[in-house]
Amino acid sequence: MKIRKAGYLYIIVTIFIAMAGVNTGNNMVYLIASFLLAYMALSGWIAQMNLARLEVEIITPQECFARTPIPIIVKIHNRKSFLPSFFLTTKMHILGKEKAETWFLHVPARDTVSGMAEIKINRRGVVGIDSIIIQSGFPFNFFDRYQVIKIKREMFLFPRPERCNSDMITVEGNCGRGGSGLGVPNYDDMYSIREYVPGDPPKFINWKATAKTDKIKVNELGTETPKSLILNLTNIPPSQIERTLSCCTYLVLKLTEKGVPIGIKTNRTFIQPATGKNHRRKLLRTLALYDDGQNGY
Repeated sequence: MKIRKAGYLYIIVTIFIAMAGVNTGNNMVYLIASFLLAYMALSGWIAQMNLARLEVEIITPQECFARTPIPIIVKIHNRKSFLPSFFLTTKMHILGKEKAETWFLHVPARDTVSGMAEIKINRRGVVGIDSIIIQSGFPFNFFDRYQVIKIKREMFLFPRPERCNSDMITVEGNCGRGGSGLGVPNYDDMYSIREYVPGDPPKFINWKATAKTDKIKVNELGTETPKSLILNLTNIPPSQIERTLSCCTYLVLKLTEKGVPIGIKTNRTFIQPATGKNHRRKLLRTLALYDDGQNGY
């Protein structure tokens, strides 16, 4: 239980009136002090009943990425037969900190209410949700009462996908002629003209189109779309690990959408090129745990 400012003020007033009753012997002052104490006891009982028989459920996305907002659905189940619950706040304990606060106005009896929380975690790998705190200042906002619900839930945070230059990644595989898909740029084949995006090489800027529109335009080049691909992650320089993993994540997401078989080679394992959702998730887990001493690849 945490006492709020209004609660401290209420306690001080109650003590002051009780001391005045003792000093004066006035029965009316005694009655007022007794009423204030009864009011405090009643608020405590109501607050306890407000938090009783509540269950919390969380639903996380199947694919979560580091340094990217992650939406989490929080459900509160009220198992009480008749009494609703009011003014509830939930907080998750992630990496030793309280995060993802969600507020619920009203949870009817024998009903479930859902809310949305959003968190952002800057590290990849396995991240555990240790517990969920439900707290409420109901009914009189004098005290914050809470209960801690232990929950064991792990999330795999994949590297944040980033589009990078192809020279950052060592690729093994064979290619076939394709359109404007992902792959190795064909510098002799201009596919279209588009607006400049941060990270585009300056040599791709189309100065004529830029002069006409007063906006920086770049040439969109055709590419060689790979028939199959192996991302070689052996012997990556330590300073390039996170950037390279982000680039590989981007390639895995884009190429698997196109049905391109893709595999990964690391210092510890080799995953043959394949397709499908399960294979894609296996690749993303490998990238998330890369260079992890205990669970990594």
